[in-house]
Amino acid sequence: MKNDKSLKILVIATLVVTVAGLSVAYATLSQTLNISGTVTAKGASWDIKFTSGSCTKTGSASVDSQPTVTATSISGLTASLTKPGDSVNCSYVVTNNGTLPAKLSSITGDGWIVGGSGGDQTMVTNNTTRNDLSGIANNDIINPAGTKTISFSIIYKNDATTVQATNIPITYTKTLNFVQS
Repeated sequence: MKNDKSLKILVIATLVVTVAGLSVAYATLSQTLNISGTVTAKGASWDIKFTSGSCTKTGSASVDSQPTVTATSISGLTASLTKPGDSVNCSYVVTNNGTLPAKLSSITGDGWIVGGSGGDQTMVTNNTTRNDLSGIANNDIINPAGTKTISFSIIYKNDATTVQATNIPITYTKTLNFVQS
């Protein structure tokens, strides 16, 4: 029995020494890592707009009223084409005054629409070259402080052999949709 008691004491002592040894070993093999820092969300600005531009004429065409240019629209052009060779050419600057790049996501609108009906409408359609928006295309990016010059024009063809008898309105409509790039 004395042997059993000695064996129990030996086993208990061995367990105590083992647990103490593992605790010391764990303590010597552990390490604490810390992470700290600050993130600042800085202010940004979105400011894409028309900044300048005008329409010019050639031949005996007239630009009776230059369009009004605001930050977000160009409107009020009144012009006339009188004879073959006349043209009206419009050019405008789109500027990114913001701090974020602006991407042209889409261009919508009908472009040039010839009014009237019948033979005079067909004559104007056949006798004019209507140049759609140029200088910018879908997915073009205007970086901060950058610009793009856009233009459109209408030309009374030099080789037109007939003219219409009545005044025919021709309108132009486009919308440029920009998103953050």
